[in-house]
Amino acid sequence: MRLSIIILIFGFWVQDAFSMNLIAPITDQVEMANRDTSYVRELNEKSQRMIEEGKLDSASVVIDEALSLAEFLNDIEGEAFAILNLASYYDTKGLPDSLLISVAPLLDRYEGTEKYSRIENLVATSHHEVGNFQQSLDLYKKMFDAAKQDSDIRMQMAITQNMGNSYSSLGDMPSAIDSYLSSLEMAE
Repeated sequence: MRLSIIILIFGFWVQDAFSMNLIAPITDQVEMANRDTSYVRELNEKSQRMIEEGKLDSASVVIDEALSLAEFLNDIEGEAFAILNLASYYDTKGLPDSLLISVAPLLDRYEGTEKYSRIENLVATSHHEVGNFQQSLDLYKKMFDAAKQDSDIRMQMAITQNMGNSYSSLGDMPSAIDSYLSSLEMAE
């Protein structure tokens, strides 16, 4: 009888040990992934602050680290944040060509992410800065539709104003004036 109880207890202990070994690594992996994506967010927030403070050389190193880790973790939101920071970095440095070469081709990848409209806005602005006025206007129109669908009045105002700039650069002054007036109406 004693032997049966010992075998039974030993059997449960072995079963628990194997069950814990299977569950623990999965739990550890989830915790590690959450910790890693939190770290990516911290890196992105840090690089964003550095850009705002004008510490661009340091920001580029942190952006690269955040982007590499986000890609490795398949963290699309973290990636989009890092790409936004990269676009902001190029915008702040006054390098619209670099922004268009490195960020614009990736734009579709980040559609649906939290940072998409801000990335798209920087791409459209860069197109305008290099003289691609029609491309910037086309992107602004697309962005306006998305902002309208999201009921984002503030973004609609900014986009409408940017559309006015593009119309003006294309020589379409009536449309430019209409855009500026629409933006002012939204502000009221």
